[in-house]
Amino acid sequence: MPAFEFTQPECFRAVDELVKSWTQKGEFVHHVKLRRDRGEQGIEYDVIFSVPEAAQPVPEQVAVVSFTVNKPREGDGVPRITYSLETHARKIPATVPIRKQWLQSTLRRKQMVAEATAGFSQSGRLPQPKAFVLGSYMAADAVANAAVDGVLDNVDRLNDARDNLEVAREVGERNARETVTQLEELLVSIFNDADADGNGCAEPRARGGGQRPIALAHAPHNMY
Repeated sequence: MPAFEFTQPECFRAVDELVKSWTQKGEFVHHVKLRRDRGEQGIEYDVIFSVPEAAQPVPEQVAVVSFTVNKPREGDGVPRITYSLETHARKIPATVPIRKQWLQSTLRRKQMVAEATAGFSQSGRLPQPKAFVLGSYMAADAVANAAVDGVLDNVDRLNDARDNLEVAREVGERNARETVTQLEELLVSIFNDADADGNGCAEPRARGGGQRPIALAHAPHNMY
């Protein structure tokens, strides 16, 4: 596989292939376009998500997600990609696939604004006012942010669990090796104690006489 080159075409291809690999986006299709090239600070792209229909191939409402591609870390060779949703400032790593629900939420907000605007244009009247609930808009944003944060927190917990599992596996393997070594040392010690005079035979304690010495193989220095 050729090395990644930090150029606009290569970065464009990296973003496009990344989005194509996301199955969580559901029926949404996408279009990638260059936003700006910031050099060492990264190349930015806008990815436009929409749901075309037979009766309306070009949807009125779309969701725009901003992607930033940065140079790979030294020795890695993989471009570092992050993205952010509309109205959200938090950068999400590319390892967290975008959710269909996040895109649908963006489209619903835009649809509500479009309907209110269209109603005013046709009738000259503002839409029927709704009772204002203190903090409702902040609460809606908080819920959306919490959903994104929750996904990222879960990813962090999964990564921690994976790391802990690897550590536990290494400890288990080390303990198994230590147990075998300890067993080897114990057996060698038993053999040596039994062959007190060094003639290769065990001298069991007499229990009424008549017992012959038991021939022992020489205790191995390494059983494995």
